[in-house]
Amino acid sequence: MFFQRCRVHSYYLLPFVFPVVVASSHGLRRLRVWWRGRIGRRSSWVLPAAVIGVTLLSSWLGVQNMSTAEPWFESRGKWIQGLTDPRDFVVYVVPTEEGSWNPEYLYFARRDGYNLWRGRLTRHDLAGLYVRFAGSYRRLFIFSADAESDVTLDALGAPAVATDRRRRLYRFEPGWIWPST
Repeated sequence: MFFQRCRVHSYYLLPFVFPVVVASSHGLRRLRVWWRGRIGRRSSWVLPAAVIGVTLLSSWLGVQNMSTAEPWFESRGKWIQGLTDPRDFVVYVVPTEEGSWNPEYLYFARRDGYNLWRGRLTRHDLAGLYVRFAGSYRRLFIFSADAESDVTLDALGAPAVATDRRRRLYRFEPGWIWPST
């Protein structure tokens, strides 16, 4: 269960590597003893070779899976990169709460930023982000690529500075976060 949850960030699993290796080697030794008793000593090399082969194959497939980004990550990143300065900060609105931890969203933009789940597009949450990051960056922007987020940002009064098909870049300013009363 846990191993499937942290598929992309496998370094979270490092504390479990040593116990799993010890348990696996013990299980392999027990299996080899059973194999020798049932099949014979001459073929006992087959089992470790099969385990090593399966380990290498599954490791290679895992690396291939982790190193293949979705094609739209790169195009969105290049679009953001073309409209912002390296000293700018980008809040990237992600459509699902589960995707908010994924660093791939801003990797191709080559910008410092923050992934924000669209369910947290509120004045309160945005104000907290503004206070946290405004002093460290030249300008702040919000990137959105889905209609639901655009509707929310438009309702909040965020000014769009660039639009391209479904992609929008909004200026992240205190004027619309804290409207004058």
